[in-house]
Amino acid sequence: MIYYLQGSWGGFPPLSRWLICAIKWGLCSANPCERTDTPKATSPHITVYNEQTLSEFLAKLDAEETKYQALILLALSTGMRRGELFALKWNSIDIDRNILKIRHTLQYISGEGLTLKEPKTELSSRIVSAPPTVMAILKRHKAEQAAKRLKLGGTIEKGGKWEGAEEPENDFLFCTWNGKAMHPDTLNNWLSKFTEANNLPHISPHSFRHMAASFLIKSGVDVRTVSGKLGHARTSTTTDIYAHVIQSI
Repeated sequence: MIYYLQGSWGGFPPLSRWLICAIKWGLCSANPCERTDTPKATSPHITVYNEQTLSEFLAKLDAEETKYQALILLALSTGMRRGELFALKWNSIDIDRNILKIRHTLQYISGEGLTLKEPKTELSSRIVSAPPTVMAILKRHKAEQAAKRLKLGGTIEKGGKWEGAEEPENDFLFCTWNGKAMHPDTLNNWLSKFTEANNLPHISPHSFRHMAASFLIKSGVDVRTVSGKLGHARTSTTTDIYAHVIQSI
């Protein structure tokens, strides 16, 4: 009996590789995995809201802190990945032109802490647009962040308690109370508490990316444009992931 063990490289994880090594070592003469079809990888199930539930979610969001309003609406309107959202700095935003430059992703790495990394793929470095209504909330969030910075007396170098950048334009959009980079898991924790408190189905930050793509496709935006907005390396990736949405139109 052959067991297909799921591993990080997909397909026939370690079993086939073990057998290849066994052949080299003279322990066996053939690799039976070569005569077997590779199991097709399946995508994990991701919960998304329908329009009615999303409307309820957004209505409840109005009462939340501006920072989280901006974070959620930006995720929903741009389809940005969680790490990309938390890597944004104010110098990446052009509020007047309603555009954002995505150049990094923020990750937590064991032994290193929060680290800015290059995006997932070359095409993940991109410029995306956001609706003026979302940019207006970002502008309000920026003003509130500046007020907190001032209240803390500025940066530590200047005798204050703000631990962000020396210049406000280099601060992270979404940071802790004293200007430090915010752990991306903060959004997961906030979402869990928010949905539970408001009796809404639980969703993950990645759900907003899927909703953004689905709504764009359903509204008639071509797949190539959607793929570019999401930062996919190939248009076929978008087509594969959202085939059910495309077929339903």
